[in-house]
Amino acid sequence: MREPLLPPAPTEEDDLLVRSYVVHGIMLKMLRRDIDTLHTLSLKMPTLYIRSLGLIEKETSRNLWSVRQKLRVHGIRISEETRKSGGIEAVFMCRGYNRTLWLSWELIQKEAMNRLYRYSGSNLAAY
Repeated sequence: MREPLLPPAPTEEDDLLVRSYVVHGIMLKMLRRDIDTLHTLSLKMPTLYIRSLGLIEKETSRNLWSVRQKLRVHGIRISEETRKSGGIEAVFMCRGYNRTLWLSWELIQKEAMNRLYRYSGSNLAAY
């Protein structure tokens, strides 16, 4: 008798895709909050700052769309994101396997800042 075929087990690449999805979502919320705050401030060049953050927001949205496409190709569906005091817990299904990924706030902040610097065209090595 043959054993039933099982889908491939989740990989580290799958976890990285979920992590990227969560981080991009947080980045979009941060950018939107900052853009809304800039509208309320009395600055000398508000349009420059708002447009700069708007361009980064568009790049982040494009990359989030790309990550969503990759999640679909990999057979990953995120069912829940729970914010807790130490970070975010993402519950997802990957090709039939239930998985959980924990991301600490420190990790999220570090990864978000690295991506934001990259999307803005800034060179971290210069600082």
